[in-house]
Amino acid sequence: MAAPSTGATPRREPRRNVALNVRVFGLDRNGQPMNCECSTIDISAHGVRLVGAQHWGAGDVVGIRHGTEKGRFRIVWIDKPGAQGKSQAGLQAVEVSRHFWGENIPQFSAGSNTTVIGARIAGTTDTNPGFGRLNASSTSMPFADTRRFVRLKCNGGAKLIIGGNNHHWGTVIDISGGGCYVECPTTYPVGQLLYVKLGIDDFKFESDAVVRVSHPGMGMGLEFMRTAMMQRRTLEDFCGELARDPNRLR
Repeated sequence: MAAPSTGATPRREPRRNVALNVRVFGLDRNGQPMNCECSTIDISAHGVRLVGAQHWGAGDVVGIRHGTEKGRFRIVWIDKPGAQGKSQAGLQAVEVSRHFWGENIPQFSAGSNTTVIGARIAGTTDTNPGFGRLNASSTSMPFADTRRFVRLKCNGGAKLIIGGNNHHWGTVIDISGGGCYVECPTTYPVGQLLYVKLGIDDFKFESDAVVRVSHPGMGMGLEFMRTAMMQRRTLEDFCGELARDPNRLR
């Protein structure tokens, strides 16, 4: 039987058939921010096949969120939309943590096209990505396994203020006692200082912050700095409540 014309390459590692709900986000072909809910068909240590990523094309690098984990993947191939208007796509990991899929994949190991860096795995990428796209060397690698605080999934508004007058809006998707991750099409480099205001349900919080992880066109991981005592107590109380009832804001 002839091989399909999807552009998929021969499999080099075992895959596990599992349906997981994930969120795919990034800039589409027109440079506009886009995110959608997708479902995996099968997963492996260095790749995933999913359905629902029809907003992008082969070669694009997108972000995928699974639970509180976030990673970057390159679309290797994508087929034409089916009867329900959704496409299947095969993606290769560019930057993911060892525990990205939780217990579904027992162990990550370096393949011929990937390099283990600290607590993360990064794949080789083009040195000159297109406008708004990502490559593995575009940002420093966060060391997810050494976090001092547990990240808690949430969904709320974020206002990022740079230099007093320049501000951008985003969505805070996880939070901890030390920082948060904000999805925002406008991103800044690692080390950028800013002021962040968060609104999650009835929780209000604001603090100085520094960009620790930057995914251009997708979002940033922020570390809170010089937080006022009352604000820190409010944050600790909120994280405690969220930890006791993690499904409240999902």
